[in-house]
Amino acid sequence: MKHQVKLLVIVSTLTACASQHSGEALATNAVVDANTPTHFEELYPDIAAQPYYKTLNLLAGFEEDPTTVELQAGGNNPVLIEGCNGYINASNPDVDLYYEAEEYPLAIYANSDYDTTLLVNQPDGSWVCDDDAGLGSNPAILMESPQSGLYNIWVGTYDGQETPEALLSISEILDNAQAELSYGEVEMPGPSSAGPDFSADPTFGTVELQAGFDPDPNVNELIAGGDDQVTLPGCNGFILANAPDLRLNYESGDLPLSIYVTSDVDTTLIINLPNGEWACDDDTHERNPAVTLQSPDSGQYDIWVGTYNQGEGDQGSLLHFTEYPEIPWGGNAGK
Repeated sequence: MKHQVKLLVIVSTLTACASQHSGEALATNAVVDANTPTHFEELYPDIAAQPYYKTLNLLAGFEEDPTTVELQAGGNNPVLIEGCNGYINASNPDVDLYYEAEEYPLAIYANSDYDTTLLVNQPDGSWVCDDDAGLGSNPAILMESPQSGLYNIWVGTYDGQETPEALLSISEILDNAQAELSYGEVEMPGPSSAGPDFSADPTFGTVELQAGFDPDPNVNELIAGGDDQVTLPGCNGFILANAPDLRLNYESGDLPLSIYVTSDVDTTLIINLPNGEWACDDDTHERNPAVTLQSPDSGQYDIWVGTYNQGEGDQGSLLHFTEYPEIPWGGNAGK
């Protein structure tokens, strides 16, 4: 079951603006190998990677409270989650915590002689972060009703100048963290409180395809756009974030896969890939978006078709899937 929210920015083979979290990176004529890192990937927190220091497995009521991990905080990558501060080693979480919740609260906090920060990806894919809610200049995140599942944890530094020693602590006794309970929870960037919710049932249904599918292109009609602005780095447009527009369950083979839109309005495309990365595009073909994966993964693709301008929804937008080596904007080109 997917929970990742890592972003994969599709970089133009022709032009790209390299501003990772300013939303300025524009994908044009997007073609990407799903297994090949992009310039931006190393800068975004990789929740799929193995933790650098330790994996913890804790059940509610665990006896060693607090459970601690010694580590070095910080790194060379600025935290790109909106509303969060600090510098981390984005290529790997510092610690993964598998937690089975019951009636207890949960505190995740760090202590160091240096000014540290904390970034956590929760089991539902939302981000929480803190700076200075703990003792002195140390961070703390407190949850009255924690979720069960995987927490990916980074301990950062505020200025990125050092990688000091730090002690990460997990506790069900909130007073241990010496912090206020009011902490800032940061969902995936964007004005929608929940961000793009790939756990919800898709609005326009689910498509099941295997490599070599016929007819090709596979075409699906939907309504583009919504009121929630997409602020994933490098992505544009407005969507209905509370559910995917369409879900594709795809069994891949040796062929590429392109996902593209045709519409009378200026549309955008946002996709959560089977490995949890995000892909997006705007204006590959005139005002229509496309994402091409040369080596697509098998699995679940959750797809939103946005509009570049808010309130410009189009009931006649068509979402296409094709395995042609070149997107057949005007007709079939032959596999």
